[in-house]
Amino acid sequence: MTTHRTFFSCLLLIGFLVTVLFNQVSAQTSRSLRVQQSVAARGQNQNVVVEMEPVGNENAVGFSLNFDAAQLRFVSASTVGAASGAALNINNSLAHAGKIGIAFAMPGGQKLSAGKQPVALVTFAVIAAENVTNTFLSFGDQPIPREVVDVSANAVAANFSGAMLTFAQPMAAVSAASFSSARLAPDSIATAFGGRLATKTQAAGSLPLPTSLTGASLNVKDSLGVDRSAQLFFVSPTQVNFLIPAGTANGTASIIAVSSDNTLSVTNMEINNVAPALFSADATGRGLAVAVVQRVKANGATSFESIARFDTTQGKFAPIPIDLSQPTDQVFLVLFSTGVRYRSNLNGVNAKFGGTDVPVLFAGAAPDFIGLDQINLRLPQNLAGRGLVNIALTVDGQTANVVTVSIK
Repeated sequence: MTTHRTFFSCLLLIGFLVTVLFNQVSAQTSRSLRVQQSVAARGQNQNVVVEMEPVGNENAVGFSLNFDAAQLRFVSASTVGAASGAALNINNSLAHAGKIGIAFAMPGGQKLSAGKQPVALVTFAVIAAENVTNTFLSFGDQPIPREVVDVSANAVAANFSGAMLTFAQPMAAVSAASFSSARLAPDSIATAFGGRLATKTQAAGSLPLPTSLTGASLNVKDSLGVDRSAQLFFVSPTQVNFLIPAGTANGTASIIAVSSDNTLSVTNMEINNVAPALFSADATGRGLAVAVVQRVKANGATSFESIARFDTTQGKFAPIPIDLSQPTDQVFLVLFSTGVRYRSNLNGVNAKFGGTDVPVLFAGAAPDFIGLDQINLRLPQNLAGRGLVNIALTVDGQTANVVTVSIK
């Protein structure tokens, strides 16, 4: 009986030791670095995100990225996310051979927090030739070896895995209001132009907006490597109207459209908290503004007026002058825009009518409309008789497209 007890005790002890050993090995190898899969267009720059899953005691990381130097040219590298405050060393001595070394170290005693997160952003220029094919990005040890160091300066184990860089046909993305490609803002309305973006034409028929129409979809992958599905207003083979997802980080984002026949289209776009754009009556981003006048009489009576009408004989929009001839009237103009709602404060919103400052009363999201913003202005009497004037709008230092109104 004693022998049996001893035997079973040994089995339990062995099992305990195996469990402890397994847990130790798992703790050593559960940390990982990987290259995120990316979609790039020929002839454009492409950001590649290196993502890390620390266990929470890492202070420094080093590695090299191997790439096809016949198809890609190294442009730059930076630390991002939790590693953005780290000291960075880039060794590009072997870039001509398709090897770039990157090492970063947190300040002494600091460590990366546990959990999956982007740590580095590497930018490549893609050659424009038609023979560019999908290519694999892998980790290597030249010119900087793969190494992860903890806060006690001990080398610790980590898994490294590469990823495919897929090439797609190019497209363009612009603000749906101004048609500017300078930048876009989160929760703003945008338009993509290309070929084979969808196999059919369809508009969204209800709310919430769908993320797929006729099998076509569009994703926005931001500068931190976070990939979000965009809500769609409209799709056709050559155009997609969509909403930049809320939470999209500032910096260069990849916008990727996938049609129902799996055709990939891609472009890169700068994202900024604000990217003010004013809608125009003829949907060109120029000419008469999309706006409405609110008039308040001395007795409190309120009315709303249009500022434009479509002239069928001329085939274009014509202005309806805003009447400022009654000094007892309070006259307000509501401009419709996108890319404004995340402005810092109202003091950062400035409007000029033909060079004259106009008081801004409100700038933010328009109620009950997805992605639409509004700017409420009070029109002073000194604008009376100015005729057709340009509206110059600036939000947090970002300038909107110029539209016009007519003032009587």
